Amino acid sequence: MTPPTLLDRDRPGPESGAHAGDVRLPALDVLRAVAVIAVLGSHFLFLGNLDRLAEVLPAPVLGSLRVWERAGWMGVDLFFVLSGFLVSGLLFREHARYGAVDGKRFFLRRGLKIYPAFYLFFAIGAPLIAKVADPVRPVVYWVRFVGELVFMQNYYASMWPHTWTLAVEEHFYLLLLALVLVLVRRARQRGAADPFQAIPRLFAWVAIGALASRIYLAREVLRTGDADLENRILVWTHTRIDSLFFGVVIAYFWHRYPQRTRAWVKRARPGLLVLAVLGVIPSLAVPRTDHLVISTVGFTLQYLAFGAWLVLTLLWGEGEHRLGIWRAVSRLAAIGRHSYSIYLWHMMVATFGVHFFRVLTGRADRLGIEIVFYLVTSVVLGIVMSVVVEQPVLKLRERWFPSRSGSVTAAARGSASASSPG
Repeated sequence: MTPPTLLDRDRPGPESGAHAGDVRLPALDVLRAVAVIAVLGSHFLFLGNLDRLAEVLPAPVLGSLRVWERAGWMGVDLFFVLSGFLVSGLLFREHARYGAVDGKRFFLRRGLKIYPAFYLFFAIGAPLIAKVADPVRPVVYWVRFVGELVFMQNYYASMWPHTWTLAVEEHFYLLLLALVLVLVRRARQRGAADPFQAIPRLFAWVAIGALASRIYLAREVLRTGDADLENRILVWTHTRIDSLFFGVVIAYFWHRYPQRTRAWVKRARPGLLVLAVLGVIPSLAVPRTDHLVISTVGFTLQYLAFGAWLVLTLLWGEGEHRLGIWRAVSRLAAIGRHSYSIYLWHMMVATFGVHFFRVLTGRADRLGIEIVFYLVTSVVLGIVMSVVVEQPVLKLRERWFPSRSGSVTAAARGSASASSPG
């Protein structure tokens, strides 16, 4: 991507609305829905081997389920790019409005978004794992317990196979806040007009470092045959943070140079569409665990592709009143609004929920029905937990710590404000 020139000092437009957390962008909620639905499919493996459905499903349907299972993990990378864009955008817009960033308020708002829902899930899940799941030595259980408790489960043993993403995002939030505060202080000392102009250069170093780390670890996997090390490439923060940082770069240009960036995206739309498709084809075609190229340059291609998805979706959402297809697709936004809770609770359904379903029905040979049960129950339970837990806490957050950020699209059109990402 060739960015708009840094000489174009577009300033963000006027903000509207008192609280940035009150209104969401449906276009981005659609992307959230795509991401969480993809992840749901990646965990079909906890239900059973899809080959059991070969005699009851048409080949195209079974093939689609297999692709969904094989490539659904890419939804995590889409979440990463979205989070990088939205969370950094909060900080960029706050600085544009006030000339400063309130680090304490940012941390408290992020905490109220993440911690209440997660720790409720943790409080319910940890005893279930201890009593129902396959027994492990007490020391192993408590190492996993502490790892989950302090968001270090991606570097230590974890209780759940999906909460490593929360650890990566939590580390990213802290590193991003520290970086922004340092850049703002440095700019103030030097009298610089744009404290964030180093963001693109810093991203280049982060991208090179993360890719180099993945390639080094991939070589070690080939040398030692250590399958666990191959999985570490997927979950370690320092090997995955480039996906989040790419979202930061997009947010920087989107908010700092809004008109020029939007004009460039419109001109580059054909190329971005090609990138959006080609970047995900490798992971759709081959399993990640059998092809180390996916876990190295494949991750880079994916976040570039999802960055293209993001900017194209932003433009698409702005023109939604002109697109008849939007009315159908936008229904996915309802799922996207609750994507965080759906993501949290779906593994509870995939493991304990399906197990209890089998006990109640007295059958363990109905994989097709179990898949439907898993998908529907995961979405419904996630929405319920979002409405009961997540949304009330967010309302309290807006009362206690109102957002200092303006609209995610204010720089482009001075209208609806965006909520924090799921």
